[in-house]
Amino acid sequence: MTVFLNLLGSKVGKAISKPFICPKGNEDSWSIIIIKEYNANSNAHYALLQSLNDDNISRVINCICVHNIWQVLLTHFTTVTNALNSLSKPNDNDQKVRKIIRALPQT
Repeated sequence: MTVFLNLLGSKVGKAISKPFICPKGNEDSWSIIIIKEYNANSNAHYALLQSLNDDNISRVINCICVHNIWQVLLTHFTTVTNALNSLSKPNDNDQKVRKIIRALPQT
């Protein structure tokens, strides 16, 4: 997903790494930097929501900042991989990825 976000632009890819606080006031008064950060957050937000199924969207629907969405998804991913580790013998990363992909709903 980070590769896809970076493909949309370097600022879009970096949007997940820091919280974004929407500035107050009229958009006409925003600086060019704030406008670029707002657009990057919006583009990353849209891309993440488009990639999620209904269960995961319900986890993040109230998040305004893409950084917060990413943190929720990362925490959920960690929970899933920890559960995998507790169920069987330790798996290497390739095995974990294969198991998680098999568990994802088909679109």
